[in-house]
Amino acid sequence: MRQEPLMLGQEKALDVLQRVLALSDADRTEAILTGAETRLTRYANNYIHQNVVERQLSITIKTTIGQRTGIAVTGRTDEEGLREAVRRAVETATVTPPDPDLPPLPQPRPVPTVDAFCAATAGLSARERAERAGAVIKKAQKLGLVASGSFSVATYELAVANSEGVAAYHPQTRANLVAIVSGEDSSGYASALSVRAEDIDVEAKAEVAIRKCLEGRNPRPLEPGVYEVVLEPEAVSDVIGSLALAFNGQWVREGRSPFANKLGQRVFAPVFHLWDDPLSSEGIPLPFDFEGVPKSRMELVTAGVVAGFVYNTYTAAKEGRESTGHALPPQARTFGAFPAHLFMGTGDSGSSLDMAARMQRGLLVTRFNYNRVVHPVKMVITGLTRDGVWYVEDGKVRHPVSNLRYTQSILEALNDIRGIGSQRELKSFFGLGSCCVPALHLGSWSFTGDTRL
Repeated sequence: MRQEPLMLGQEKALDVLQRVLALSDADRTEAILTGAETRLTRYANNYIHQNVVERQLSITIKTTIGQRTGIAVTGRTDEEGLREAVRRAVETATVTPPDPDLPPLPQPRPVPTVDAFCAATAGLSARERAERAGAVIKKAQKLGLVASGSFSVATYELAVANSEGVAAYHPQTRANLVAIVSGEDSSGYASALSVRAEDIDVEAKAEVAIRKCLEGRNPRPLEPGVYEVVLEPEAVSDVIGSLALAFNGQWVREGRSPFANKLGQRVFAPVFHLWDDPLSSEGIPLPFDFEGVPKSRMELVTAGVVAGFVYNTYTAAKEGRESTGHALPPQARTFGAFPAHLFMGTGDSGSSLDMAARMQRGLLVTRFNYNRVVHPVKMVITGLTRDGVWYVEDGKVRHPVSNLRYTQSILEALNDIRGIGSQRELKSFFGLGSCCVPALHLGSWSFTGDTRL
């Protein structure tokens, strides 16, 4: 049985926000409605152990009196609840320090049309989710392996309105598979993300996780050091997701980004191309940001050259420019802006195994885990390998190795690109966005420790 999500829909969502604006006597008012319904089927030890539905509705109200602002949040849509939230936002605005740099609210602009909602995905039943999870479990059980992971579908809606006339609404669906298959001393991993659940080939992803688990048996210890690497898309997504922070225009202005004073300069290998495209059907489209500013494709790195940075209305005004449509919710805007729909250009180097065949001595890496930025200006990251690492010598995959810790500058690594895969895969990163990336062959990656210690 299909299960219809509890969405307000465009008419009701914008009506709620217009009522907020009508209740406010502030000089300027901005209202944002976010709704989410996530249906999750989780499995572990070859059993489905959790079927949950989580629903959230939040209305954020930002009021401005002179150069002072106040923010309040509520989950209520009735008149009394909205009135109380507006009162708190206005009251807060009367006591906060004035901000002389506070710009006007965005003006209404045409919003692009994108298709990011799939009714079949939104209505996927618990039984249908269980069947997908069960497919992974059955394949693993037949081989004496243990499956864990999840299959989830989510429905989102975002509406933004302000006292200048902005009124925008967008619905979105996401389906997400995580498959982890484990044996006595090895594990394999595969994932998939799409607007449409039907586009996720669960059987194929299960086979990938199983193959990695089987091929990862009896891992051998490896001395830490600098190695050539082929990073599969799962690992590349962590690298590119971390790099996204450096394109925050506020970080650039404050000198916290490695790209401060580097606009127009070559920082990466000439084969590296990166852009943000919130409108592409290859990703998870979103036509406007949390200020209602329309989005468009934006070049970040072209042929290794830093091509642009992202801004919200506040950070853009400080540089006499317009917002690029990358505003976060009001509570997070002190962070700056963030590119959450990343795409990396493909190459002609084939698959990860094709690239490994051209490697003299190095490692083939499935994915990273606990990835953290430890030096933003140098863009140094650290973390662990996970779910499959193999030693490669003279173009042949010799044997699996134990997991390693790494500490590596992304800038240095992406200056020595030996190959780029010909196919991209869509992955999520940091829970903030998605990136569509190929596999990468890099000349060096610094592994600093053995995780067994």
